[in-house]
Amino acid sequence: MTNLSPAAEVIFTIADLNGDGGKSHNASFAASILRTLTCAGLTKETMIDGWVCKAIDVETILDVAAELEQI
Repeated sequence: MTNLSPAAEVIFTIADLNGDGGKSHNASFAASILRTLTCAGLTKETMIDGWVCKAIDVETILDVAAELEQI
């Protein structure tokens, strides 16, 4: 298997809970993946109207998605 970044490895591991190489298309897996994104260090702090907010870094998520598609 290709060497994956830590973020891609977390997502791939969740997708492969059935041991089928990550090919499961189960809604609960998708929910787990989305929840994992919020805890996988993909957030960044930004200022909005004087408030410090945490947001999911969309560019990083898209990079991870592209990386996973290469498997």
